[in-house]
Amino acid sequence: MIVVPAERKRETVLQVDSYPLCIDWVSDGRLLAVAGGDARVLRMEPDGSIVPYADLNGVSAEVWNEIAVDPNDTAFVNGGPGVIAAINRDGTVRQVADGLAWPNGMVVTPDGSTLIVAESHAHQLTAFDITPSGDLVGQRVRADLGDDSPPTASASTPMVPSGMPTSHIDAADEYASAAT
Repeated sequence: MIVVPAERKRETVLQVDSYPLCIDWVSDGRLLAVAGGDARVLRMEPDGSIVPYADLNGVSAEVWNEIAVDPNDTAFVNGGPGVIAAINRDGTVRQVADGLAWPNGMVVTPDGSTLIVAESHAHQLTAFDITPSGDLVGQRVRADLGDDSPPTASASTPMVPSGMPTSHIDAADEYASAAT
């Protein structure tokens, strides 16, 4: 991971031998990074050192992908064989969802009550209510993204980072800004 501060001098602050590398922050400002191929999550300390935070191998030794942190600092990581793991503040890991069709991007809604997961192979956004203990309940389809052909970009339908054309995002939706 390369940081480019205002003075434009780039600095490598995190390098791992694993892919994918996805990041989010806990409430005290420390960075969490998923070293997906290694099935672990790393944490950057205030002094810049990198320490192990969580080992995901107990849930799945397969590749892990995205991370999203809720206001209680529960970190949700998806990947493996269609699962989501929750990581508590102390680094303990547990599986909180499974059976997802290639979970990819994730976001916690601004009020911290819902986790939304992009299921790439199901062509849908799936929502879960987040309990105070970090469990996921009330699984439901948040948005059906249509047919099973991959979206394509054009001048009139630009792509957002997740690969979903912006035409699929309802601008009136209170969470539209979180999807872009």
